[in-house]
Amino acid sequence: MWMVKFRFKPIEVYGKTDTGKYRIIKVDDDGNVLISNIDSMDIVNQIFSITSSENTSGLEGILQVDGRSIINIYYSVSDAATIDILVSNDGTNWYLFDSITTSSSKSEVLQYPFMSWRFIKVKTTTTGIDVTFEITASR
Repeated sequence: MWMVKFRFKPIEVYGKTDTGKYRIIKVDDDGNVLISNIDSMDIVNQIFSITSSENTSGLEGILQVDGRSIINIYYSVSDAATIDILVSNDGTNWYLFDSITTSSSKSEVLQYPFMSWRFIKVKTTTTGIDVTFEITASR
């Protein structure tokens, strides 16, 4: 039987410094803490919206989430609609991940943890209704 011991040296793990925010990514055999910049771990989000008078072909919104694994999607529709959530790693080839059908106006936040796709697309082809999407991604 073997055991690995790590000796941690003091470090301000999530402190704000003049060079940015950091997190521990690895501790080597000598107990040295290796760190990486986590500015890319910030939350990203985008809002997409269209009014019923402008909505002649539906609405589509794409957010590059770069592997942020916690995805929240807010949608609001003013009447019956079908909303598709698609995923892609290259922004070209899309795969249907989920589909929601409403029978009347509805607003809801959908939560998808543990995703690892690079792009998220939310779309509806329903026309003549008010539609709002907000895609938010974090780690």
